[in-house]
Amino acid sequence: MKKHISLIILMVILCASAIAMASCGKDKTDYENLRDVSWEGTELTVTLGENRSTGCEWTTKPEDDSVIDYSVNRVFHLAGSEVTKGEAIGSLEAGFKGKGAGTSRIICTTPVGWDGTGDGLVYIVTVTVNEDGTIESAEGEESAALPADVTSDSEYTVEKYFSEHPDVLDEIKKSFNEDEDYSGVAELDVTAEGNTLSYIYTFKETYPEENLEAFRADLKESMEGEIADDMSQRVPLMEKEFGVKGLKIYMEYRNGDGSVIYGDNIN
Repeated sequence: MKKHISLIILMVILCASAIAMASCGKDKTDYENLRDVSWEGTELTVTLGENRSTGCEWTTKPEDDSVIDYSVNRVFHLAGSEVTKGEAIGSLEAGFKGKGAGTSRIICTTPVGWDGTGDGLVYIVTVTVNEDGTIESAEGEESAALPADVTSDSEYTVEKYFSEHPDVLDEIKKSFNEDEDYSGVAELDVTAEGNTLSYIYTFKETYPEENLEAFRADLKESMEGEIADDMSQRVPLMEKEFGVKGLKIYMEYRNGDGSVIYGDNIN
């Protein structure tokens, strides 16, 4: 049982640190200056070149979510055969959906420049939306710095990351809950609050109370031992992937009736 529990946890952490990447045939020299805005109906897509090898990754934030808000479409397309081994250069497609009449901006920023140095890049998309949510117009413009009326977030958190990347959170849960090896044992829910990422496992079976003491001991040993050791290696990679610092991981196991068997912070 203990070994199986450990394998479940490790598989989910691997899923958490992965962003879907698809092959793309563009030449990598196109990506540094790739900026494109397109729309159809209520859907708008901002396409931006990224160099994930150096940390040049885009955060995209709509200013007024009553005018335009995130959609589930957000995917990174890895460049094709022109990419050198070890590089992660490609294009980010960030999707948005018109909500109501008005004009709003989408503020796009990176923490560093293309080569991993400097204060980062700024790209401002100004969008006008009709009352029915259809996009009337959209225009992007490169900027040397954030506009004076835009306040930069003092600290980017994993909660903010997943509010901007809802598809990634869905993929973490889907990869577990649809896996034949695990779906029959437990169901996974994942939540992000502040800088804490919580994995909640609810077992399909309700175990009797007389069996839970030994069960808790196995869980505690696994989470404080091999799982904690593995997480010490994975958390820095996840922080880089999510663009956060001080990421905390919490894991909790619940019985089939919803009662908590054991839960604790991993790091």
